[in-house]
Amino acid sequence: MKNTRMYCIKKFSKADRDAIVNALKSVDYSDWAKHLAQFSRYLKISGWVSTGYDIYSDIRKYIDTDDWRPLFITLEKLATDAGVGYIVVLGFSVIASTALGIWGVAIITGIICSFVDKEELEKLNKTLGI
Repeated sequence: MKNTRMYCIKKFSKADRDAIVNALKSVDYSDWAKHLAQFSRYLKISGWVSTGYDIYSDIRKYIDTDDWRPLFITLEKLATDAGVGYIVVLGFSVIASTALGIWGVAIITGIICSFVDKEELEKLNKTLGI
């Protein structure tokens, strides 16, 4: 490993390494934060559009087939996703004070919410007799 590191260091001249360091130091992180905030807003809007389309398509299915279950399952899944997300965020709020903690909460929330799908809710509804 040491030989590999030395090879990589020797591969670039001192001027090249200094240029890389200066380029990394010149990064404007506030500009990155602005762009990430804007990207977050766009993702939120696309999530709302996707949710609206799911509800609309299930309403159309209800009108065409007179079967309200797909709409009920979609609304139930949305409520369950929101509830699980809030529970996870509350449970991991202790580690949310660091940047790694925030990413950890986001990843854990995404993983747990991805486990809640229509098939699992269908099993729950059959158990409840709905």
